[in-house]
Amino acid sequence: MNRRLFVLSGSAATLAACATSSTPFVPPAASFVRQEVTEFAANPALVKAFRDGVRAMMNFADITDPRSWQYWHNSHWMATGTPPAAMAGVWNQCPHRKPYFYAWHRAFLFFFEAMLRTMSGNSNFALPYWDYYKHPQLPDIFAQPLLTDGTANPLYWPTREGSVVTGLTFEAFDPALTAFNRDPANADTFEQVMEGNPHGHIHDMVGGDMGEVPTAAADPIFWVHHCHVDRLWSAWINAGGGRRLPNAGDPWYNRSFTFNTSGSWTLGVSDVLDTARLNYTYSDLTLPATPPGAIVPEVSIARRLNGHVLEVARFQSQVAGAFSLDLQTLQLTIPIAASQIDPAAILILDGAQLTGQGGLSGYSYNMYANLPAGATPENEEIDFNLGQLGTYVYSIESMNAVGGNVQIAYPIGRVIAQQLSAGLAPSNNVTITFIPFGDPNGDAATTPMMQFRQLLLQG
Repeated sequence: MNRRLFVLSGSAATLAACATSSTPFVPPAASFVRQEVTEFAANPALVKAFRDGVRAMMNFADITDPRSWQYWHNSHWMATGTPPAAMAGVWNQCPHRKPYFYAWHRAFLFFFEAMLRTMSGNSNFALPYWDYYKHPQLPDIFAQPLLTDGTANPLYWPTREGSVVTGLTFEAFDPALTAFNRDPANADTFEQVMEGNPHGHIHDMVGGDMGEVPTAAADPIFWVHHCHVDRLWSAWINAGGGRRLPNAGDPWYNRSFTFNTSGSWTLGVSDVLDTARLNYTYSDLTLPATPPGAIVPEVSIARRLNGHVLEVARFQSQVAGAFSLDLQTLQLTIPIAASQIDPAAILILDGAQLTGQGGLSGYSYNMYANLPAGATPENEEIDFNLGQLGTYVYSIESMNAVGGNVQIAYPIGRVIAQQLSAGLAPSNNVTITFIPFGDPNGDAATTPMMQFRQLLLQG
């Protein structure tokens, strides 16, 4: 355990004072259990502590002080601008679509939870997690703007667009997916697949501030969502079956993450691999179960091909001109046989823009290549899924865009190669299917949500 952290205390003043000290880390005196939010909500004392802590942090004015809500929002990412010089090392940190997505968020949750526990005044408080696979409805304690006494509910957030989650996939839990950390040479890793769906999908389905990276951590539902993401990492390890972290000595273990300006709140990758070392666990460590009746293809490890580092494209072909997506299924045709598509090929959604309605989020698309008629995400995503598309993905790409030209790329060649090896690809045209989930206002089915200049096949 890294010893350069802070003393977890029942006093907000003590904890804040430690922000500028080098007090050695002392693990929490008690072991905490993070409960599913439905179970958590049955305990009025814990719900009150959650609300009290969030309210106190939201009311704390100095955003450079870790007692404030905005401090932790900015640690994930700032809504606008760049960090002031004093905060440059601890704000705008989240590694989106990069290695350490899981490890960084676990450290982030750990320090935030400790502060929230202190600010709540309840030394037994631990964050709950929202298992949207079992309970797809937005948790009740977050849903109502007012409490029974007429005061504002600090867990409510007014920008949300969606209240029910649909379209979750199960590819991340495929037994053949045994490698963990994101790796440019291997597109099939738990960290990489999970970041798209369910992680990004939940951000899109809740929508509003949750639907974009710079504003996501403002919404209190962010924290119970990421506790579930963290729980799924523990559950994935617990499931065994050859699932593995990098070998000892791998350079992956050489990173650490810091959350205060003095550097005393720091955790290394090796510190966060087991939640028991941080003195917390989860009430359930099982992976989501495939829905009854779903026919999940048997996938052997031989059918999972390594991805390719796509540096030089041999050709670029415009597949379709301008098109838009609303909340109806759309299919586009690539007039080329699957056997002619190189395994290194990528599919590019070029010139992506959100409409005014689309910018509110609350919806998401799963993208597929050659999806058979009658297939559903639950029974076909392993062989046909290209990835996730929504405002959260768009915001990641737009943060890195040059001149506002947002391009979103998907590894179609790898998916087609898998299909060919399994006899699943058609012999003539390749079809791209966009399946929408969600309905922000109930009347947006034919309203353009996302617009594109062209669809390109490259490589």
